[in-house]
Amino acid sequence: MKNKRKTGRIMSFVTALAMSLSMLGGVATSSLQVKAAATVSNPRIADDGTVTWDKITFGSYPQDTEEIIASPIKWRILDIDDSGNAFLLADEVLDYKPYNTKDNQCTWETCTLRDWLNGTEDYANDETAFIKAAFTDEERNAIIETTVVNDNPPFANTGGNNTTDKVYLLSVAEVSNTDYGFDETFERDIIYAETYDAIRARTRQAKATDYAVLNGANCGADRSCLWSLRSPSLGDGTTSAACVGSDGNGNVDSIVNEGYYAVRPALHVNLSYVSDAGTVTSEGNVTAGTNRNNGDYSVPSISDSVTTWDCVYFGKYRQEAFFKEKQPIEWRVLSVNGNDAFVVSDKVLDSKSYNEKGTGKTDSISDYDCTWETCTLRDWLNGTEDYASDETAFIKTAFTDEERNAIIETTVVNDNNPFTNTEGGNNTKDKIYLLSIEEITNASYGFGETFGNDAEFREVKPESQAKMTDYISLIYGGNSDSNCVWWLRSPGGNSGEAASIDGEGWGYNYAYVGNHPGVRPALHVDLSSSYVKAAG
Repeated sequence: MKNKRKTGRIMSFVTALAMSLSMLGGVATSSLQVKAAATVSNPRIADDGTVTWDKITFGSYPQDTEEIIASPIKWRILDIDDSGNAFLLADEVLDYKPYNTKDNQCTWETCTLRDWLNGTEDYANDETAFIKAAFTDEERNAIIETTVVNDNPPFANTGGNNTTDKVYLLSVAEVSNTDYGFDETFERDIIYAETYDAIRARTRQAKATDYAVLNGANCGADRSCLWSLRSPSLGDGTTSAACVGSDGNGNVDSIVNEGYYAVRPALHVNLSYVSDAGTVTSEGNVTAGTNRNNGDYSVPSISDSVTTWDCVYFGKYRQEAFFKEKQPIEWRVLSVNGNDAFVVSDKVLDSKSYNEKGTGKTDSISDYDCTWETCTLRDWLNGTEDYASDETAFIKTAFTDEERNAIIETTVVNDNNPFTNTEGGNNTKDKIYLLSIEEITNASYGFGETFGNDAEFREVKPESQAKMTDYISLIYGGNSDSNCVWWLRSPGGNSGEAASIDGEGWGYNYAYVGNHPGVRPALHVDLSSSYVKAAG
């Protein structure tokens, strides 16, 4: 029976929680201060109508569906006053909620969505209220209570009374304010996608998080989503509310009080309480937060049985199961030698057989005998042999031509299995490969020194795309946190098996090469490349 180090697991959780809070401005201290307001600015509008917003992170909320845990919320800065107080709008749609659930008629003052956002009325003791779920006590104290003006829009007769809120939705007037980077016309006749009007309308487009989609938000293929405003809609305005369409164009008659609609919160906070999150443009171009110089990247550090790795973004791969577009791949830095960084993917990215081809002579397991040199997984990772002309090969799918040039070809040492003496085969020259038993027990890389015991250092979760590829195989051997089994390149107990790591970080020598554990690539990359970005 495995000796599960529960103390270590608790320490891992506590340390991870502390690191998460640290990202938001402080760990177990009375101050959340992180940065000065002078490093960010109001929206900038280019001659062609493209708008660039600075972004910050503040609070956390579930946003992906791989695991329902909170991650930092990114906000666009709409305005900064002389005191360093920022008017913020969520960068993406965060949830999907009814505008009103009680009466057939309401204004922003009386709707239940306002109560859910602020934790008032029926949500006063409800921990699922947005302000309670998304922010700590200190963060809630940093949110500035605001007098929210509820004017009548041009097409409605009543906006209701003004309110005092910490969290709210934007109004028709606010999403038509050019100072905030929005198009001045709420409703436009957008027929041709590339007209100037369409460019302006895209200033209001918003994409939904996976979590919002899971809860029912309706989106197009690019995740653009209709989102609700607080302003009333047509007529007396008490039975419907205005919204912004998925194309960014204003809409006055789509949302009724009994329906569920996408929620994109807004609030005011002092910038000394937030962290930099880069920029985003109305054309969808994103830059990361403040990057580091090459020399600022560190090798893994271990404290109280908890390892901390620096991380970088490099390349893109499908990681979210709901959508087809690729997301930046995050890599853990294992070692640094000048500009040469040895990295391994932060999560399992796919699910593949170690070897797909036998000789065809028999149906036995031994017919699939291989080494790292001859296995098909190596070919898939590097785009060689049968994958030389296959665009689904990992190196072609995940990296552009310029990014592939930044990957350093490496002599990969393929030692025999140290426990079974199974032959490791010839050394190879690869751009992408898997870790070996020797590397996964190298303490300087931040891993445990013992192969055959459970170690949080080696636990890893699959991206949701990998989980969908072969859910059963990935969960096999995993613990209740849905950690998964992942391949090593070292041979196993015989030449028809390969070594692997199970869901608790335990090393094994007996994974049949035809099975489908997770793939966690490793490579050497040139840190001086402009394509490598800091990831925390």
